[in-house]
Order: sequence, then C-alpha cells, then structure tokens
Amino acid sequence: MQRIAVYSTLLSAALVTFMLPLGPQTSVAYQVAPADVMYLTGIVRDFSSTHPDFGITSVADMGHFVGTVGPTLGVDRRPVATGSGLQVVTQWMDQYTNTITPYVTATDPGLPGGHFDVDVYDTPGTNKLYHEHEFDDTHNVTYIDVAGDPNLLFDDVIGPGYPNDLRMEFENVHNGGGGTFRFQAAGAGGLVQGTTADGFTATFNPNNLIALRINFIALSALRSTQPGDSQGDALDRDDAFRIRMYDTVTNAMVYEIVVYHHDKGEVVADFIAGGGAGVPVGQSDACGVPINDIAGTFGVAGTAAITDSTTFGEWFRDVLGTNQSTTHTIALQRDATGVFDYMTNSFFPIDDRLLGNEGDPNNNLFTYKISASFTYHLCTGQFFEFESNDDAWAFVDSKLIIDLGGTLTPQRQYMALDRLDLITGQTYTIEFFFAHRRVALVSLFHMRTNIELLTGAVPATTAFYD
Repeated sequence: MQRIAVYSTLLSAALVTFMLPLGPQTSVAYQVAPADVMYLTGIVRDFSSTHPDFGITSVADMGHFVGTVGPTLGVDRRPVATGSGLQVVTQWMDQYTNTITPYVTATDPGLPGGHFDVDVYDTPGTNKLYHEHEFDDTHNVTYIDVAGDPNLLFDDVIGPGYPNDLRMEFENVHNGGGGTFRFQAAGAGGLVQGTTADGFTATFNPNNLIALRINFIALSALRSTQPGDSQGDALDRDDAFRIRMYDTVTNAMVYEIVVYHHDKGEVVADFIAGGGAGVPVGQSDACGVPINDIAGTFGVAGTAAITDSTTFGEWFRDVLGTNQSTTHTIALQRDATGVFDYMTNSFFPIDDRLLGNEGDPNNNLFTYKISASFTYHLCTGQFFEFESNDDAWAFVDSKLIIDLGGTLTPQRQYMALDRLDLITGQTYTIEFFFAHRRVALVSLFHMRTNIELLTGAVPATTAFYD
C-alpha cells in the first residue's frame, strides 16, 4: 500500500521549498468568467514636487533599474527599498520572447561571494560519491534538482525497484531563512506541506518519486558560521544544511545531500534569469515545460532617484502633510481570447484634485496601489503582464514578479504563473504598485492578464489619508 507519513515539530523558519511534480501535463485554455469587464479598485496617493523622490528631471536618474526594491514585500506588505539597483541594458526574455524580470542578487545578497558546495554520500560522512564546488552565481545555488541532476547520483544510489520505503530527515536547519516544505509522489494521494525545522521527517516509497527539487528560498540561511577561507569538510559540514535518507527496514543511511558555503571574500554580481520568483535557466516550470530563458545584460548601478528607504516608505503609505489619497477604479475589458486588458497613454487619475496640478496640464506626481485575490489553476496558462514608462512592481504571494523600477522608455514584463511555486486551487494575492514621478505628457499604463482578479474592500480615504 502506497503511503506518505509526515511528522514535523515546526520549530523554525524554513530553508527550503520542496516540489515533486508528477511530470509534464497538457496545458489547457483557462476559462474566464463570462463577465466582459473586470473592475480593479486601488488607492492613489498624490505628492507635490517638493518631495525628494517626485518631480525628477535628471537624465542620470532615468532608465530601467531592477533591484531597487527587495524580492519580497515587507512586513506591512509594501515594497522595501534596497538603496540601489542595476540598470538594464538589454532585456531578459523567456523562450517565447516575452520580456521577463531578471533575478538580481543585489536585492537579496544571500551568500556575499565565495563558493557554494554540494556533497553526496551513501555512508554518513565517509563515502563521498560526488562533490560540486562552484561560485554562487550558478543555478545550483538557488535550485537543486536532486532526482533529475545526474551528477547528484540519486538514481544510481536509489534506483527503480528499490525494495523498501525511505525516511527523509532534515538536519542543521538554522541561520534564518524562509519558505515552506512541499512533497508529492505519484499515487501518494496528494500534497503534504508545512514549515520545516530540525527533525522534520517524511516517509515515502522511492518508487513513487518522480522528481525532488530543493529550492533555497533565502541563501543567507546557508551562510557559514565559520567565516574566512574554507575550513575543510570537517568544519564546514558541521555548519551545513543536510538531508539524509534512511532505509526503513535496515535503518541504514543510503543517501545524503550536504549543502555548505566557503567564504572566500569575492564579490560576485550574479543573477538568474527569471529566477527571483520563478525558475532558473535550464529547469522546467510546474507543468514540466522546459525553461530556456535568454539572458539580458546589466549596466551601471543606480538609485533610480529614490533618496532613501525613509522617503520611499512614504510612497504607498498615508503620511499627513506629505501626501493625500483617494480611490480609483480601472476597468479591464475582456477580449475574444479571454484576456482582460486596460491600456491608456494618459493615466492621470487625479487631475485637478487633491494637491492639484501645480501649474501643469496634468497632476503628474502620484502613486497607485492595487491589491487583488485570485485562484491559481495549474497548467492553464495564467499570466500577468504590465507595460509602462514609469516605476511599477507586482508581487504574487509576496514575491516580486514584475520589476520595472525607474522612469524609463516604454517597457513591459510578463510572468507565467506556472513558473511560480504555487499550489493549484489555492487563493493568492497579487499586489501591484505604480508611481508617476515626473512631469510628462505621456503616462503609459497597460495591464493584461487572463487571471480572474477580485479586489476586496478598499480602506476609506480622505483628502489627507485613508
């Protein structure tokens, strides 16, 4: 009888996300609701040109910068300024030539240079089968395909026909981090998930295992507590995160994967195309479709005219004497393909209102925030796309999916939801943030999606704050 038994003490924040998909699935068209119009309501906040981040005119501050906000929302579900980002010279694209968001580790430094090591053993600490020693700008830093990577020898050690169930245990889960544990095997009756901690145990039949992927949500969780040059296997492995698998009949350890870090002091400007909230190059999405992104190039570092975290903290919060707010609703029209679309080259929702136009034809200096819920449906082609010539960010499940920081020439980004680590049938929140910070005749605002979005009750607003 096939089975999965999971036991967890849920003691600390997780280091990893596990996903064991059941292999490629056929995509089907997503059936949207019959409504021809989808209304999204958000909050507009008006600023004056005296604010240091608004009314910008410097050409040096203009351009497309990624990484000016962090890869996850802050505790109050607002973006967090990082202090600097990198200018995009050529755009990152997926294999279908959709422009996508590059994952910039400047926004989440993780391991600040040095080497990232993976060891595989079949006897505790003595019989090393494989050693990988790499800089932390390779895909293995954030995504390890244990069952699919031939170098990790999982099938060689535990191949088809293995006679007994295995017990998988986590050890040395420490140093912070964040994420969830997800585990699934063919015929096992569903998904088991929770928060990982030292002592987490899962028992499973290895013949039901299709894939095992380890996604390191926070690289800082792997930071060595033995700084300096490599300490050698003995000390570094004591500081490592590891997973061990034991034969439930013989109780012998048959497979171990160890992950640790050598701090060499190098500074590595690394990226993974599309990997911030998605899947690194060379991997597959949740439907088993291979990902073959086309890498772009970065230019200089810059602040994109964000003064500091304090001034940025006022963009999407009500601050008496600094901004004024009101609600605004946009209407997305459904086309014949089921895609909801809203596009205007003149997005000035508060002309002659709140703080006024300050002598200009339009009220140019404002931000706009929308929060909406949706249900994720696996392999149905759900996507979100936004195009603008001003700052825009979008987050799903608090993870950055659209990064159009800076005042820029018109640019768009696209995110297929099957690239995200979402659970089919569950409800998630997408949070969208937009800013228009210069005096211009054009304010491009183009949102496209086939996701059914629903905005909840928007807080009451006044001329001062909501």
